Amino acid sequence: MIFKFAAYQDRRSRRLDPTLDGGEADVEGQKDESALGNEPRSASVVTEAAMILTSLIIANVLLLGIHIGLLLTSRCSAPAKWNLDMERLSNWSPVSNEIDIPIRPKIRSRDLFPSPDVLNIRERTKSEDNAAWDDFDNVRTHIATRADILKLGKDPDKIARLEDSYWGLGDDAYMFQLDVMHQIHCLNLLRQTAFGNKENETRNSMWWSRLSNCVASLLQNLQCHATTEALTMVWREGDDTPSPDLDVNGKCRDFEAIREWDELHAVDSDMFGKMAIPKDAFLWPNSVRRATFDGRRR
Repeated sequence: MIFKFAAYQDRRSRRLDPTLDGGEADVEGQKDESALGNEPRSASVVTEAAMILTSLIIANVLLLGIHIGLLLTSRCSAPAKWNLDMERLSNWSPVSNEIDIPIRPKIRSRDLFPSPDVLNIRERTKSEDNAAWDDFDNVRTHIATRADILKLGKDPDKIARLEDSYWGLGDDAYMFQLDVMHQIHCLNLLRQTAFGNKENETRNSMWWSRLSNCVASLLQNLQCHATTEALTMVWREGDDTPSPDLDVNGKCRDFEAIREWDELHAVDSDMFGKMAIPKDAFLWPNSVRRATFDGRRR
């Protein structure tokens, strides 16, 4: 912008003073030009230059304003774009725009015959041996506003609040928990019940190994497909503590469509059970099974 104005001033100077272009000055011609009214013409040129300069300044200010506006808009809208992929498959939650949840590829290791240390983590049921599950089985309570409760599709008047007289959070602090943490809590209860009765069961070691594998599979699947869907909290008659309202407004994949595909496209079950191992098949090592499971109960 400054360069353009300087160039214009240079061209104007050369028009008013021909000697700047290397030509000879025509004094007589200059006198005649002055006599014909050169002064008003000079004023007109200055006015034109000022108008051009003003226009350039205004244009630059407008462009700067547009850039600032776009920058602020992109920053303000960034949280809404964070979990766009997740929101297609899960319901809105008060957590949705609070954190950016990355989606990363991960191998879910669910070996049917894992090492003894892994088996112990899966199967221990005594309270002192459950430390490995403490990070998973810990259902915490969080704060939502009345507007959040309405957005979840619930009636705020029927949802438990954190009373201001005790918490000092005002009158707009409602309780909710993360549904995925409650699901893991339920899995842990089933795990403890199943393996707590192990010593009284007569099933063989392979059956217990499969059950242990199922626990690991369900836990990893819950973690892998974790959503931020919320469980609101309610007060129930006879209870001293609030409990979760288990009617969750969520988004679900159509399981029936998947089940139908599975049924229509599977290979024949009888043939599958009778097939022999191909001669050129790669056989994975199975030392853990031989050392731990062959004919012995754990």
